[in-house]
This record gives sequence, C-alpha cells and structure tokens, in this order.
Amino acid sequence: MRFWLAIVVVLAFGAITVAQDKQAVEPVPADLFLSDLKEAYAKPFADEVVIRLRTPSGDRSDTVTVRIDPGPPGERKGPQAVLLEMGPLRVHIAGGTLTAISTQVADKVYRKTFAGAITPAKLAELLPPLLLPQLAIVNPEDERLSSPFEVLRGVAWSDAVVDESARPMTVTMRGKGSTGSIALTSLVSTMRLSKVSATVKRAGAEMQVDMTVRSVEPGDPARWAIATEGRQEVAYLTELRPTPRPLEIPGGPPPPQ
Repeated sequence: MRFWLAIVVVLAFGAITVAQDKQAVEPVPADLFLSDLKEAYAKPFADEVVIRLRTPSGDRSDTVTVRIDPGPPGERKGPQAVLLEMGPLRVHIAGGTLTAISTQVADKVYRKTFAGAITPAKLAELLPPLLLPQLAIVNPEDERLSSPFEVLRGVAWSDAVVDESARPMTVTMRGKGSTGSIALTSLVSTMRLSKVSATVKRAGAEMQVDMTVRSVEPGDPARWAIATEGRQEVAYLTELRPTPRPLEIPGGPPPPQ
C-alpha cells in the first residue's frame, strides 16, 4: 500500500497542484487498485455491511457482518474460515462443513458438508445469493475481481479516481460486466472498502445495490466456530426460521399448547 500512503503525504504538503491552486491526482491504474485492495484483505478481517436493495417488487435493507480468515500467504486456495452474521442467522464455514444456527431457534442446527475450497461459486451452491464482494476479493481464482458478485460477472475495471475532498480521503474504481455495473470505494489510508454501489439486471428486471461498509474487530478465527450442543440437526436451512407464535386475542381463550 505504499502507493496510497505516498498520495496522502503528497496531498498533505500540497505538492500536486493545478490552475487556481486546486489539488489534482492522476487516475490510478486498475491493477494497482486491485493489488492494494487484495493486500488490505490478506489477514483475518471483519466488515459490517449495511445492504440496501431496490427492486421492482420493493426495497429492503439488511445488515451483515462477514468475518474471513484468508489463510497463510502463499498457501491460499480459498479462505480457511468464514463466519456470517445475518440478523439471527449465524453461518460458519470451515474444514469442508457449513454449520448454521438461528439465535431465535434454540434447538436446531443445519449442517452441510462439501468438497473443495471456499469460493463464491461454492457458497452459491450452499447458500442463497450473497451480495458480499469481500468473498470475491479473497478468492485466489479471481485475481482480476471479474466477478465481484455471483450475479455480476465478466467485469472489466476502469482506472480508479481519488476523491481529495472526502474526509477521510477515498478512491473509487468503476467496472462494467455482462449483467450490470459496479463501483468500489475504499479508504485511501487502509484500502478497506467503505462503499459499494451496483446495478444488476436479472430476468429482465433491474436491481440497485448500495452498501456502506465499516471495519470491525475480527476476533480470533479459532473462536468463530458455532456451539451446537443440545441442538437437533435439520435437513434444510429454511427450518431454522422461528415458528410463528399463535395469535393471542385479548380476553379470549389461551392458545393451544
């Protein structure tokens, strides 16, 4: 990340100027942005992601915390462990096993074994679609980040642009793929993501995705495993949904047990 630190130093001393004393920075090659982005996510990390989704059928917002242990440098065939916190749902993926529980359902656990590395393609086989570019960033099979989402592939990136007026300073890289477009914004100081915006077309409908990203403490990956004692294994992930409570009518008879 020496390139980005150099930008900060140069701008701080006002060494790059144009007419009327306005500061300017040349576009940054996409390869350099990608290299620094992947380096920023090369150690165990955690991001809290607020996802706002706009579709023809309505809008929704979700908060997801994603924790990933990319594994030792030079030995990476995919992350060693992933922990997803999606509302009450907790999903831990490591060692060829996916384990999921709901904090609202105390007696059930879902498990699924799989072969191969933890890649976005593999997770797409195991879970509903995940709009988390962090999974693609740590995917060693996609050095060019051509598939930031499983629903957005074949992305070609343009050079990145530094926003000197932003505080903290940010840099944004835009790309276009076969099914839409995307913009990744990182903090110059760390190169960790701060915003993601994408437009994706699927089955003739357009979906707008806007994310705000905040880095949080990842904790110890060895402690990410989910405790499942006392839980009964279920066959489907959907069985982790809580059972609706019977409607209680004031003054009426108690609901059946």
